[in-house]
Amino acid sequence: MKIAIIVPSIAHKAPVLVARDLANGFVLAGHSVTVFYFDESSDVHFSCPVKRIGFFDYGELDGYDVVHSHMLRPDIFAWCCKKIRNNPGKFITTIHNIVEEDLLYTYGKLISAIFSPVWRLIWRGFDGRVVINDHELRYYSLTQPKISFVLIYNGCFDHTILSINDNDARLILGAKKNWTLIGACAIVSRRKGLEQVLKALTVMPKYAFLLIGDGPARKELQILANSLGLKDRFITLGQKNNARDYLPFMDIYAMPSRSEGMSLALLEAVSAKVPAICSDISAFRDIFTDQEVGFFQLDDINDFVRAIKHLENNGVAFSQRARERLETSYTQEIMVSSYLNYFETLCQK
Repeated sequence: MKIAIIVPSIAHKAPVLVARDLANGFVLAGHSVTVFYFDESSDVHFSCPVKRIGFFDYGELDGYDVVHSHMLRPDIFAWCCKKIRNNPGKFITTIHNIVEEDLLYTYGKLISAIFSPVWRLIWRGFDGRVVINDHELRYYSLTQPKISFVLIYNGCFDHTILSINDNDARLILGAKKNWTLIGACAIVSRRKGLEQVLKALTVMPKYAFLLIGDGPARKELQILANSLGLKDRFITLGQKNNARDYLPFMDIYAMPSRSEGMSLALLEAVSAKVPAICSDISAFRDIFTDQEVGFFQLDDINDFVRAIKHLENNGVAFSQRARERLETSYTQEIMVSSYLNYFETLCQK
């Protein structure tokens, strides 16, 4: 098949990384793939041609058997290509989130109220719609019963862990002499719920928080840490394109999100055999059990502390079981094969 993949940019963000893993997997399977993007950036490497386009370059998608878009702008662009040029290819979107929640936490109530219905309307014009967890499948099947959705889980592959920046390594190893490290790799937004980790540290003097990532809420977290007297125990190193290489330094991985799709960062932590604690929301309950990761109730700091202490005593067993689940359900190979089977089914119609 000749496959076009459209992403907003080739920046180091989870939907783009999923698109990268799919593109690379499609190439390995013998298909012709081109990745199109809008915003200039060069953080992510693809093993196929990539091309920057403008929003009105609709002719670029002519001749492709499958056009696969990710996120709002690519979905709008793909929809326009299909309608304006009457493109005969099969158009598929992957829906990485609950759109109302994602837009609310990222841009606020007004933007969410305006663009969520628009985004949902656009999906009606696609030949296929993929969701990435059971929660999304239930939610969208209930709220948009007249169109169909297919569930394909995200997957990750084993990355070779490389050495990190020497200064970062010295800083982290120095902290580990004094504290057990709770870690997270994330785009720092309010949706991620990371302030809960800082609040828990006030009653866990033996722990520190290592954050890899940047975003609109990072300054808020730093102010909160200072106000709670946690300046020395909040180690924030900013955005790292090799964030997975920091995972071996983490004793426990924290995913305290208020809303989530299917976190690639969580899968990578599990792949690295780091025991994980997650907020008790459907997005996480649908992919791991309470024998594979620790769960806590959102905004219940006492419950967070309880879950951390349980992992402290049972972390090895939890990480082994979670890794086994990943290997049987959430690998790159499984994800790529599932998408290709779906594409072939659509192309036969």
